Amino acid sequence: MRQNGFSLTEVLVAMAILAMVATSFLVLGAEQARTLAAMEARAMARIAADNLMVQELTGQRLQSLEASLSGEIEIGNQQFIWQRTRKPTNIPEIVEISYAVKLQGQQQILAQVTRLRRE
Repeated sequence: MRQNGFSLTEVLVAMAILAMVATSFLVLGAEQARTLAAMEARAMARIAADNLMVQELTGQRLQSLEASLSGEIEIGNQQFIWQRTRKPTNIPEIVEISYAVKLQGQQQILAQVTRLRRE
């Protein structure tokens, strides 16, 4: 006797393979979304650090002689915490200024900018 179509076993094996492939694509998509969010946060933190440094060097930001300052800045609808450090160098009239930026509520520094400035 001749049968037309697929057997139940063949259909179940095909469905199992299809389910594994679909699951792989879902996991890949979720991982890609997490990576994209992390890249966006790093890019926004870098923009924040660069903006803070430009404001510091052009005199748009209050120039404090304190060794360490911190504050908050919003870039791209994300809230960042920044910390500025100022320390002397071996050359008396030159100081090193650094800005470190991280997402609010996180400990990892996403961007850091350091420049030398004449006092």
